[in-house]
Formats: sequence, structure tokens, C-alpha cells
Amino acid sequence: VRCDARCGAYETLSHILQVCPRTKQARLTRHNRLVSALSDRLTRSGYEVIIEPRISTIGGTRIPDMVAKTGDTATIIDVTVVADNADLGHEYDLKVAKYNTPDVVHWATNSLNCQAALVTSLVMNWRGAMSRKSSLQLLKMGAGFPFIEVLSVICLTEGYHIWSHFKDCTWRQRAKRKKMNTDKVVA
Repeated sequence: VRCDARCGAYETLSHILQVCPRTKQARLTRHNRLVSALSDRLTRSGYEVIIEPRISTIGGTRIPDMVAKTGDTATIIDVTVVADNADLGHEYDLKVAKYNTPDVVHWATNSLNCQAALVTSLVMNWRGAMSRKSSLQLLKMGAGFPFIEVLSVICLTEGYHIWSHFKDCTWRQRAKRKKMNTDKVVA
């Protein structure tokens, strides 16, 4: 069955929760809820948190979801929700590589007056499973296992909201118009 939003893809739960244009805003809400929950938790744990700093780099502007500072260490964190068939460890490594550049680390140490800057990522799939590397880093930052479970519940709950939005929404991509042939001369 093709997607009801007329985007041309097959209407699967993965498509609805990850890529369908009809659910873009709902997916952003899921992402922002995860960012907000993590930011709140780190703030309560004594971190100073900056949301979405704009960092100029040689490769263009980088905007990690947050930078959390405690003591003389800044931790650059980016959040992503990936497909359920993605390799979570590989996705984590890709996110870390994106932000673990000399320009970003230099910005973090200089702007926040830190001795060190670490880069990590919160990587989850849409089924709520978290990358082992992400969970280990969150534990090191003092988040605790119950909070990791809360993040999974947020991801799943927001996934339900995305699906519900898809089913309730009537938005569809416009059908492509046929190009009119204007070469004919009317006498």
C-alpha cells in the first residue's frame, strides 16, 4: 500500500515514524522532547547547558543540540532517532565524527573556558533502543538507568503521537500536473 500522503513510498510504520513529509513536525517534536528531557536532567545534575550553539567551522556551521559544562569539561551532545534496522554503534560514531573536529572542540574549550571538550551523542532507534555507547556516556554523566528508561519511554510515546498525527492528518503532496503541450497552433 502506497503512503496516504502521496509521497510515493510504501506506508510502513518505519516510513511514518522516520521520513514521511506528513509527519515532519511531529518528528521534530519527538527530537525536541528528547533534547529537553536530557537538558533538564543535566541541569538538575549541576551542568550548565547551552542549547543549539552555532559553531563556525571550516566545513560550515555546526549546531549540536547542546553543550553541557561541568567543572572544566564541556560535553558536546547531539540527539538522533534512527531506523530500527540501523547499527546504533555506527550511527553513534557518525554523529561523534561530525562534531569531534578541531573547530568544534576549540570553540567549546575557548568559549566556555574549559580545559577539555568531549563529544557524544544520544542515539536511539524509533523503537526506543539506545546505543550502548550513548547509555554508557549518560551513566558517566550521572544520568542513571531510570533516566535512560525515561528517554526510551519518551521516544516510544512520541512515536505513538507521530503515528496518530499521520492517521488524523489530511495533508497530501500535490499530484504532479501534466505539462501542457503549447506547441499546437490554433487556427
